[in-house]
Amino acid sequence: MSNSKTLIAILVMGTSLALPLHPVQSASTDDEGAAPSDTYLWLEDIDGERAKAWVEERNTQSAALQSTGMFQQLLQDAQAVLDSDTELPLADIRGGDAFGFWQDASNPRGIWRRASAESYFSGTPEWVTLLDLDALAREEGEPWAWQGARCFEPANERCMIGLSRSGIAATVWREFSITERSFVTDGFVLPEAQSNWAWFDEDTLLVATDWGDGKMGDAYSLVAKLWKRGTPMDEAITVVDAYPDGISVWPESVFRPEGRFSYVGVSRSWLDTSYHAVSDSGELTLLPCSRACEPRGYIDGRMLFEVRNDWSHGGNGFRKGSLIAVDVDSLESELVYSPPAGESVRAVHVGRNVVYVVVLRNVAGTLLRLDRGRKGWSHSRVETPRDGVLRLAPIEQFRLNSSDPGSDSVLLSFEGIKTPPTLYRLTGKGKLDRLYRARPAFSVDDVAVEQRWTESSDGTRVPYFVAAKRSVLEDGNAPVMLYGYGGFHIPVLPRYRPIHGKLWVEYGGVYVIANIRGGGEFGAGWHQAGVRTGRQNSFNDFYAVAEALVADGVTTPDRLGIWGASNGGLLTAASVTQRPELFGAVISEVPVIDLLRYTKLGGGDWIDELGDPDNPRERVFLQSISPYHNVHAGEDYPPILLVSSSMDDVVHAGHARKFAARLEEVGADVRYYEATEGGHAGTGLSAGAAFEWALQYTFLHETLMDASGDEPAE
Repeated sequence: MSNSKTLIAILVMGTSLALPLHPVQSASTDDEGAAPSDTYLWLEDIDGERAKAWVEERNTQSAALQSTGMFQQLLQDAQAVLDSDTELPLADIRGGDAFGFWQDASNPRGIWRRASAESYFSGTPEWVTLLDLDALAREEGEPWAWQGARCFEPANERCMIGLSRSGIAATVWREFSITERSFVTDGFVLPEAQSNWAWFDEDTLLVATDWGDGKMGDAYSLVAKLWKRGTPMDEAITVVDAYPDGISVWPESVFRPEGRFSYVGVSRSWLDTSYHAVSDSGELTLLPCSRACEPRGYIDGRMLFEVRNDWSHGGNGFRKGSLIAVDVDSLESELVYSPPAGESVRAVHVGRNVVYVVVLRNVAGTLLRLDRGRKGWSHSRVETPRDGVLRLAPIEQFRLNSSDPGSDSVLLSFEGIKTPPTLYRLTGKGKLDRLYRARPAFSVDDVAVEQRWTESSDGTRVPYFVAAKRSVLEDGNAPVMLYGYGGFHIPVLPRYRPIHGKLWVEYGGVYVIANIRGGGEFGAGWHQAGVRTGRQNSFNDFYAVAEALVADGVTTPDRLGIWGASNGGLLTAASVTQRPELFGAVISEVPVIDLLRYTKLGGGDWIDELGDPDNPRERVFLQSISPYHNVHAGEDYPPILLVSSSMDDVVHAGHARKFAARLEEVGADVRYYEATEGGHAGTGLSAGAAFEWALQYTFLHETLMDASGDEPAE
């Protein structure tokens, strides 16, 4: 949850970026809309002895979940799924080679490897290990987790490798030689920080990091500099200084056969970013698209943007959700593609001469090919599998190009809730070749998947997906796990999630995902309807799905469980305080809970999304929905499991701690577990992930199923 273009999807996909831990501050009691005195501020002190003792006691209590036979069975199931070799061998195609990162039981931290593109496309890649993270961790005595690799193109001989300790967001970047298969002596090294950076040329990095000058936002640097090889970092030349009005700056560099294009984004808030082209000499040119414009690629001297608001420039008007192109020399703008009502741009890939766009329609993917001619841009539909999730398949999914920019071929995958992913290569001539198909990781015998619709409280139609054994749906009154997110323009797609299939559906549970407002399922308008004071719309959509499941006889409130993480953790925590009678069990993982203090706990750049607690009008609204401030004695709350991490540098563990303490105070059935390793998405190791999945599903089995967990309770 940040302006950072990498962080937005990370909160759903499972990699962490950081927000720094701030000193504990007293809650205000004087200004309009302020909350009563906060008696649990001491729990925000991550390393305080009193707070640590409190966490240790709760972890001991939650250990009761681990003592059951069901926990051991689910742990075994989860470990088998996470350690299996059934997943696609994804790769990034660069300069005739395929680069991929792979984890399995033999390589728990993972290996970075390379094969020739020819062997990769043949279906029998001849992998050569470039870097073994398990060996590196042993050698250096550090719990390294992989954070990606970015190679200087077109040579692809020198790469910067990202490593973080135990999966936290703050990352160390070190230069690596592909030929030598080792780190470069006296090469570039970016110290541990939440750095945004790009290759400017072979011997220069364009870097925004913690320069030690105090010019930092909540998590990210406000200064970007050009750092030349062989010179000290403190001699780097400033290109952009956004202090004190910005929240972050982030450089980007795009290699194209016709040359390299570099720019810096300067964010004043998550939805207000300006873009500045950087010349070879370091001079800046302001590009006209700003405010809510999302960079989507670069081709033929034009920067592609998705506009999130209606926007006019040079006499042209563009609807929100449109894909446009801005000429970086003339600064003229033109329409590339405008999705019709009900559709939204999901992903963009720029090839040598064409642009591919994945478009969502009713939460299903369609692939378009866009070509630019003398009369402008035209588009045509590409025949691909339908009624599922289409994904462009790079390793570094947040870079502007997803595979070889010198080719018009693209890698893409197709999957569904019960359909394992298949990887395809689409050639520039339109030929679709199947490369790899993942093997099933759970049984889909008799499993039905349905997309359903319901109406929210204001009449808005909201879709959701239901997956379960047909016999379970026919019998009704089944245990349900309902998942939601509803924020930051992120769509919740019906992807293949074998953990949910193995640990829940196979045992007779119903798996449901809700496509509520605040997400990106239907474009910018769908997102904007759920931000700031519209956040209640997201909550109401979620409740409407829950009510529909009950009304249709799928389940009953005492058998209806909900789960959400990060922003989704806010959603499920709010569900506890607003609609406790509707749910039988609640999981809130790494959640944002205290909406009056979240900006003081590292979330200052989320104001565009959540609202500003320092704004008197918005503070009143935030207090009205803040889960922490709406726990009341005498209320019959459903059982709740809160999961957090002491090392989480994205969402402060104080949120979950204080909510648990407040629920305990009023006698609620609350379990609390706090990991002592791992960031916002864990350590990056399957053992830690398997443990937390088993813990959470044991809780759901215990509260929603009978003691054996084999069949739904009567």
